[in-house]
Amino acid sequence: MIEDCLALFRNTNPDLVADQKDWIGAEFLADREADTVIVVARWQQAESYRRYAESDKFRKAMKEFGQFFEAPPEVRIAERLWRMGDIA
Repeated sequence: MIEDCLALFRNTNPDLVADQKDWIGAEFLADREADTVIVVARWQQAESYRRYAESDKFRKAMKEFGQFFEAPPEVRIAERLWRMGDIA
């Protein structure tokens, strides 16, 4: 199921965010033992994601992904303070 979910993500995500000016990028991670996926999406501003998540376009896409979820996805918004490779 993880491979199918990844395929749907890869096929839909570029078009979903194409018009989002604050979109930076995303990573699709998997814990195969737990049969869990984590998507780390990066936005310039958290509020941009919040507005996008309320759109019909996003909600329609999430319904498609629902076939892979046992429960509604958990969304957390966090501030990146530092990452390896950053100077200082």
